[in-house]
Amino acid sequence: MSEGLTDELIIAWNRLSFLHQVTQLMRQITDPWQLSLESLRLAADTIEAENAFVAQLRDDALDFQWLEPCYDESDTRRILVSLQDAGGILIRNGADACRKTFPRLPNLHSFMGQQLQVTAGPPPFIGLINRSTRRFTTGDTQLFESLAEQITTVIETESLHAEQIRAEQLNREMEIAREVQASFLPAQLPELPTYDFASALLPAQITSGDFYDVLQCQDGGLGFLVCDVAGKGVSAALLAAGIRATIRAGLQEGNAPGEVLQVSNAALLEDMDRTGRFATAMLVNLAPDSRELQYASAGHTAALWLQSGTLQVERLPSTTLPLGVLPDIDATSTSIDLKPDDVLLIYTDGLTEVENEAGEILGMAGVTDVLLATHPAPAQFILDSLIEANEGHRGHTPIADDLTLLVIKRQPADAPVPQ
Repeated sequence: MSEGLTDELIIAWNRLSFLHQVTQLMRQITDPWQLSLESLRLAADTIEAENAFVAQLRDDALDFQWLEPCYDESDTRRILVSLQDAGGILIRNGADACRKTFPRLPNLHSFMGQQLQVTAGPPPFIGLINRSTRRFTTGDTQLFESLAEQITTVIETESLHAEQIRAEQLNREMEIAREVQASFLPAQLPELPTYDFASALLPAQITSGDFYDVLQCQDGGLGFLVCDVAGKGVSAALLAAGIRATIRAGLQEGNAPGEVLQVSNAALLEDMDRTGRFATAMLVNLAPDSRELQYASAGHTAALWLQSGTLQVERLPSTTLPLGVLPDIDATSTSIDLKPDDVLLIYTDGLTEVENEAGEILGMAGVTDVLLATHPAPAQFILDSLIEANEGHRGHTPIADDLTLLVIKRQPADAPVPQ
C-alpha cells in the first residue's frame, strides 16, 4: 500500500510540475503554435507518450508538426477529420480500437487528441499517440484536458490582442485618410464684392465619397464643384480624389462646364468601370464681373435656385448622365442669371433623403421651406439652418449618407464691399 501511495504521489508531483512548467512557457512564448508544440513536448514526457502533434487547417492548406517524424500530410488529414467529427476529446486505447477509427494508420496502439474550440481564426488540433502497448489512463486524460484548456485560453488571448492591434492600426490609417481628404477641401472660400459663399461636408463615416472644390478658372472666373461618388468609406474617398484631380485639370484648360465633365468622364471611365462605381457631379462657372452663372450637371441631384424677386424656387435638373456610366456624355452647359438676393443651393442627396425614425424623408419640400425662410440672411446662416433642419428631421436615426452643401448667394445691390 505504501509503495502504491508513493507511486501516486510521484505521479501527482510530476503532473503538478508539468502544469507549473506550462505556466512558465506561457510567460516566455507568445506564439500559440510554438507554445502548443512545446507544451505537448512536456506532456509527452510527463505521461510517457511516444509522440505528439499540433496541426491547423487554413483554407484547406494544412500546417502540422510532429515532435518526431511520424505520419505524412495525408495521414494527418485523416486524423483531423476524425477529431472534427468527434466534437471533443477523442481517446482510443488498444490496436483494435485504433484500427476502427484510423483504418489506414499503421502501428497505432493508443491515441488521444482534440480540436480546440476557439472563436477567432481556424481551430488548431493537438494530440498524443503511442505506437507501443502503452494505454492512456484517466489521469492522462485529465492532464490533457487541462493542457487543452490552457492552450485555448492563450490562443484566445493572443487573438484578441492581435485584433486590438489591427483595430488600432486601422483607426490610425483611417484618421490619416480623413486628414488627407480634408486637405483636399478648400482652406477658405473666396471673397467677392457681389457674392456670398458658404460650404460644408459632413461624412457618414470617417472618410467620404462626397466632396466639393473651388478653383480659379482660366478666364479669371471661379469654378465650383460638388460631387457624390456612389458608396461611402475609403474606396469612395479614393475614387473621389481621382475625380477631383481630373475635373480640376479640365477646368483649368478654360472649357465650359459641360465640356469639362465630358472630357473627365472619358478619362475616368476605365477606372470607374473596373470598380463598378459611378459618380454624380455639378460644375458651376461664375464669370468675372458678371452675374451670369454657367453650369452642367452629370446626373446630380437637382440644385435649387431661389429667385428673390418672385420667391420662386426653381430646380436645376441634370444636363447629362452620371460619370462612369457610358463612354460619351452630353457636353451641354446651361446659364442662369443670378439677381441680387438670389440663392443657389448645390447639395448631395444626404440632405433631402435623410430619414427620421418613422422612415420619412426630409424631401425637397422641407429644404425649400428653409430656403424661403432664410434667403434674406447671409449664406452661412442659410447653410447652418439647412444642416439644423437635416439633423432635426433625422433625430436619433444613425447617419446613413454623406452630406455636402454649397450655398452661392448674390449680394443685395446695397451690400457693403468686404474689406
